[in-house]
Amino acid sequence: MDGLGHLLNIKGIRAPTAASKTKLDQLLRGNHHNYGVLWNDQKFHNHMPHILCSAYFLGASPTQLAAIFEECCKPLVEWQEDDVEEIMIEDWYTFLGDKRHERAFKDFYDDAIGDANFDWMTVVHTFLHNDHDRKHNLLFSLVGGLLHPLIHLGYAFEVNDANLASEALVLASTESPSYLPLVANPENIIKFPVKAGKKPLDFFLDLRNDSNFDGYYEKPLDGTIPELLADKYQDIFPYVFGLDISDYAKTLNDLLSLSSLLLTATHVPHKDPVFSFALLHLLTGTHAACEILLSPKISKVLPETQERQDLIRGLWLNYIVLYIRQLRPKFDHNRVLEYDFQSQPEIADLITSGGGLITRDDMWKRAVFLALNSEGKFDEHYVKAIRSLAFAETQLAPVGDYLVEGDFFAKAALMFAIEKPKHAYARGDITSLDVLN
Repeated sequence: MDGLGHLLNIKGIRAPTAASKTKLDQLLRGNHHNYGVLWNDQKFHNHMPHILCSAYFLGASPTQLAAIFEECCKPLVEWQEDDVEEIMIEDWYTFLGDKRHERAFKDFYDDAIGDANFDWMTVVHTFLHNDHDRKHNLLFSLVGGLLHPLIHLGYAFEVNDANLASEALVLASTESPSYLPLVANPENIIKFPVKAGKKPLDFFLDLRNDSNFDGYYEKPLDGTIPELLADKYQDIFPYVFGLDISDYAKTLNDLLSLSSLLLTATHVPHKDPVFSFALLHLLTGTHAACEILLSPKISKVLPETQERQDLIRGLWLNYIVLYIRQLRPKFDHNRVLEYDFQSQPEIADLITSGGGLITRDDMWKRAVFLALNSEGKFDEHYVKAIRSLAFAETQLAPVGDYLVEGDFFAKAALMFAIEKPKHAYARGDITSLDVLN
């Protein structure tokens, strides 16, 4: 069900087939050559690979994959003509952050990968690792743009696809947020000491109750991240640098657990669950980070431990600023465990056949079925979030994460699969999540 070989081990969930992989490769090539990486006046990212790869790993048939492509390509922008600029290896970094040159970046990275005999990992390494002063590399750009470059690169790792790697570099190049290198600044590392023994969950419990942020925003997602960092630098960076990331594999597991909570357990109690669009990206972004940093081939792309830790620190910064901008909603795993499955028509047959009970296996089978067949089947965030919750269970069960108890992930995935198609994502409204205001 993913590039690392995780298995749900549930009879009745179809494994990816060779025919589906052939269709996936065909559709990914079609997307790469026909559609831009940005659309809607270059404000939105092309998510076609996200939904196609997620559906493939959930067992989608070639017919289902083709239907997804046909529907999801409708808003995309076709490539029109070559860019008036030609990006060269000598000056590529001077174009960073300029979305007008997405086509020039695409041609540049496609050519670089072709010149490397399609050894895309070597090319990605070159541009992530380039220039040790951090001015001219894309390492931190991976965690800009609501984590989309990182997510895209995660899929490249999962299906070993050079086109996806090129697109990930394009996304990173057109984002290139200037504030992210702050997380590698030696002065900040010294100024804000590590708080040994504290997990991401512990920091978020503190952040939820930190009065320094009370009343800073009137509504969710106001303002910008640079503005927030400029105003609240001294309050935010103790959280950013306080987390011990020396064991980055353990840190990824802790972040995977926390992000699962932030997506599925922040809704207002006793109301229909609604889910944060911004916080969803923390889960799918952390899933991507796992696919990259836990890959046996990671040393080919990021050989230095420090680079891997810097990437995680940049991811962690996203956690903190997005949580603050979402008005620090309360999270409680019991909101998932106590969800009223009994009254949901989508699973009435399972309740009846189980004598009022529903097993973990049945929950996962129905969640996957809904991901591929419900009215949300063409919502790329819906499909990939369900798969990321499945990944989280398989990744965290061996390490004994507390959320594994009580079938949290199966219940969270099924609750999300049932409820999300009924409601819009929580974005700028103040009533959907259990926020502080």
